[in-house]
Amino acid sequence: MNSRLGVVDRRTFLAGAGALGLVLATGCGGNAKSDGATGARILGAAFANGMSSDPVLIPGIEQRAPLVIFDADSGRPLRDNPPDSIDVELWFNGARLAQSKLVVHADEISTPYYPLTMTLPEAGDYEVRASFSELPVAFRASARDKVPLTQVGDPVRSVDTPTTTNPLNVNPICTRTPTACPLHDTSYAELLKTTGPTALLISTPGFCQTAVCGPVLELL
Repeated sequence: MNSRLGVVDRRTFLAGAGALGLVLATGCGGNAKSDGATGARILGAAFANGMSSDPVLIPGIEQRAPLVIFDADSGRPLRDNPPDSIDVELWFNGARLAQSKLVVHADEISTPYYPLTMTLPEAGDYEVRASFSELPVAFRASARDKVPLTQVGDPVRSVDTPTTTNPLNVNPICTRTPTACPLHDTSYAELLKTTGPTALLISTPGFCQTAVCGPVLELL
């Protein structure tokens, strides 16, 4: 087997659909190093890119897409000493639309990420390019009526969530250990009837203690 082809295949996977899954799957593990490491880094999408999964981005209003740097040799997210910032370019139909300097977000989380905010002109296939990454991050934006996710400015959907007094046949309603978190007293549907900001977190801290779910819960 051509080892070069193996490297390219891995990098293609990291830059595309496999990136989000690897961020989650390796979130509770440590960094790994392999013999003959090249030190190469690949930029990957930590969001559903719309190519091999349902699209989540739409044109016309500002969107936020988290990007992650991967070690191309180990296939793991870069967690130690990430760059303070990275320069990226947004491309569409062979033309560069914008340049951005993205600042790392790494406080109290195990996988540093770089949030890219952008307003896409139309539905279609886009690329985010970085000089250090051999491959671009490809993603697809779809028309608003094709993406069922609630967008900025849309009315929030009311959902009954399990509470300590009405678990809705859910057991357990919280996987945090050794004690459940104190955020299950009131249903989300009831909170929406009150004034002031409301945050809804969907997570499984008992099964993801060091990557995303657990740390984010403790930040609330």
